[in-house]
This record gives sequence, structure tokens and C-alpha cells, in this order.
Amino acid sequence: MGGSLKSIARRAGVSISTVSRALAGKPGVSVAKRAQIQALADRYGVVPNPHASSLRTGRCQGLTLITDLRGTGISGLRSHALFGLARERFHEVRVQVRNDDEGLDECLRRAAAGHPLAVVVSAVRGAVAPETLARLRDQGSVVTGVDTVIPGCDAALIDRVPGMNQAARLLLLSGRRHVLFYSGVPLSHPDDRLRGILQAHASLDRKLSAADLVPVNGSTFRDGYEVTSELLKRRAVDALFCYNDEMAIGALKALQTAGVRVPDDVMVIGFDNLPIAEYLPVGLTTVAQPVEDIAAAAVELCEQRLATPDAAPRQQVFPTCLVIRQTAPITSHEQRNQVFAMPPTGGVAAE
Repeated sequence: MGGSLKSIARRAGVSISTVSRALAGKPGVSVAKRAQIQALADRYGVVPNPHASSLRTGRCQGLTLITDLRGTGISGLRSHALFGLARERFHEVRVQVRNDDEGLDECLRRAAAGHPLAVVVSAVRGAVAPETLARLRDQGSVVTGVDTVIPGCDAALIDRVPGMNQAARLLLLSGRRHVLFYSGVPLSHPDDRLRGILQAHASLDRKLSAADLVPVNGSTFRDGYEVTSELLKRRAVDALFCYNDEMAIGALKALQTAGVRVPDDVMVIGFDNLPIAEYLPVGLTTVAQPVEDIAAAAVELCEQRLATPDAAPRQQVFPTCLVIRQTAPITSHEQRNQVFAMPPTGGVAAE
């Protein structure tokens, strides 16, 4: 087998490791070169043995996905999309769930012990020791962040500003007088959602005050229900941005319980575009993240890094966009043009 691989490598003008990757169906080999190698392998009667290769090299045959089960619904959807695409391209996928007491550095060290071809970190954040990244590089494991930035690594990132800008403009242009925004951060330390809200106010020559923000410490259905129920007792409100779809659905339940009509009395906008948003009795207007595109980019970045390990780190940024449904409708073409008038400029988002 070894001699045959050398013959194939010599005739194809590539290394033996490239021949092994091509025959094992691993990434990092062009379509044309893979076809040439496969044709030569057929000619020489070479059949790869992935299990033997794994035992010999100590390297697994796939990708490790690091994720956090305590995240929001959209995090789970991203992880599911990543798993499906990674399994198609890398064949083996190991899902590593972050432990409660584990930081990102510990997660990566645990992943490195399995000697994967690639590691994708989905929305798990924290400091990483240079030694940990060096160990992964030395053993040939590539690392890609999804909605998180890891120094020196490729990343597929989400720009939450454009969609949030559109959502805030819709509420502000609707003629409502008491527009409130649920926020997990104060005005003095804005995240991307809040930056989008600020951008919308500035574009309409309005000023956002701290009184327009409703502080939230959680983002679940229950949090949305409880925060909205208390809000209705003490504040006038006729338009709500609810931080994410789960909170928005909880808010819709609280509004229904209080006899408040949506959108007649209160407009509601969520964030994430979870699948359930479209199928609620009153469809939820929300800001969509391109989940499938982000997952595909992350897997592709891993493949590109394996093919060109010395290239500069790459970042692909995916903008969000407002999806109009019944909880916050657009009532005219003029209003639609105004809502979507601002260019999708924001920043790299890894909240």
C-alpha cells in the first residue's frame, strides 16, 4: 500500500499525505486533483483503510464541534446546521458540549486530545492561551469560530446591526409613542443589537434615552412573559423589541393574558427568526440570521485552512435582516422604503 501511495503521489505531483486525504474523502484537495488521484488509485488497485490510518496517525477522521447547550434556541439551530454539513464533508463529527465550569481554553485543550482534523467553536467565548492554539496548529488541527473570535483563527461572524437598525426604524416610523427596547446591556456599553437601535435613532434625528431601554437578565420564554407582565403594570407601551424570539413569544403570551391586542395596541418584534415565528397564531416579525449560510461558511473555512494552512486568517461576516409578519406589519410602500433605506453597515458581531 505504501509503495502504491508513493507511485500515485509521484504521478499526480503531490505529497503522500495529499493522496491519503483525497482517497479518504477528506477536505483540502481540489475536485480536479481528487479525480486524478482516484483514477490513479483505481489503476493501481489501491483501496484506502481509514481505520488503519486512524490507528497509525492518532488522528480522528473528522471534525469536533464545540457548543453550549445552555445557549438560546438560535444557537441550537446553528449547531444542528453545522453538524449536518460537517458530517457531509468530514464524515465523522464529534459534538463536545461545554461543561459548566469550563472556559474556552479548557474546551480547546479537551478537543485537541482527540486529534481532529478541524475544530469549530460555536458561540463559546473566552480567553485562549497561545500554547493551546500552538498545540492544535502543531498537530495539524485547524480551528474556526462561529459567532466568536479566536485570535489567529478563521471565523464566520454575525453582524446584528443591520437587521436591528431595520427593526428599530420600523417601530419608530410606525407612529407609536411609547416604543421600548429590551436590552441585556446598558446604554453606556452597547452590544450590536443596541448599536443598531442607536443607529436607527440617529438616522431619524432622534435620541435614545436610558428610559427607552428595559433591562433584562434572561432571554427565555418565561423571562419574556414575566418582564412584559410587570412592564404592563407600570409603563405605557405600544411597541416592543423583545431581544430575541423566545422573549417575544413570552411577551405575546403576557399581552394576550392582559387583553392587549397585537399589533393593534402593541407592536412586537423579536430577533433570530426561529422556525416557530412563522407559525404562531399571529406571525412574529423578527430579525433573521442566515443560519445555513453561516454553517456552510464555517465548514468551508475549515476546508480552505486545511488546504492553505499558512494563509492569513479569514473572516466572513453575515448581516441580519428584518422579516415582516403580522406582529409588526408594514402598511405602505413608502414605509417599506423608509424602513429598509439604510445601508447594511454595522460591525463584526460576536456578542
